[in-house]
Amino acid sequence: MRAAWKDLRLNPLRSSLTALSLFVGILSIVVIVAGGAVARDYLLAVAEQRDGRAPTEAISVGVEPTTDPSGVARFIDHLPQSSARAVSARVDLASPLDVAPIPSPGQPVSRSGVQAVLVAGDLPGVRRLSLVSGRWLSADDVTAPFEVVVNEEAARVLGVEGSGVSLSGARDGVASTGLVVGVVNDGEDSQANAYVKAAPLLARASTGQRHGSPAPLALTR
Repeated sequence: MRAAWKDLRLNPLRSSLTALSLFVGILSIVVIVAGGAVARDYLLAVAEQRDGRAPTEAISVGVEPTTDPSGVARFIDHLPQSSARAVSARVDLASPLDVAPIPSPGQPVSRSGVQAVLVAGDLPGVRRLSLVSGRWLSADDVTAPFEVVVNEEAARVLGVEGSGVSLSGARDGVASTGLVVGVVNDGEDSQANAYVKAAPLLARASTGQRHGSPAPLALTR
């Protein structure tokens, strides 16, 4: 120890350079480890937004266009109870729904290009959907008006929470009223999406206000 201390005193410049080198080396290791963790978390978040959290399984269930919509509604309502894991379903309609701002009295509903994405179950439990403002769809099947959650691209067209919207089918032209309750970041930078619960829409269809028949369900869990 005495010899080492004596050497440090005799060569202060070399000692300072050695200490600086050690500090830079340790700092570099910390930066590399932290940067790797941040990059991993970012890539994981992107994958969970687009493809769902791991592990996930994708299954499809064929539904004939003539199927009673109320029966489909009951089926997808039962999905979250059928597994302890997060389960979500996406319903594709034969006649896609367009979501647009509510027109002025006497004016027709114009096409907005915002797609209605019909969901059931716990979609935020399967995909990473970061809330920008407001909230996600409530557990209750609200129909007056329908609850709508939009992504950031759709919010530029429809507005943020509290904005009224109109949901109409391309074929039948039947319009229903919706209310934006939240804005999410779903990773879709170019596609304007409006998320709506499938069950209340299908239940409404079974009472006569039909927005097209359900096509095959794409289920993700």
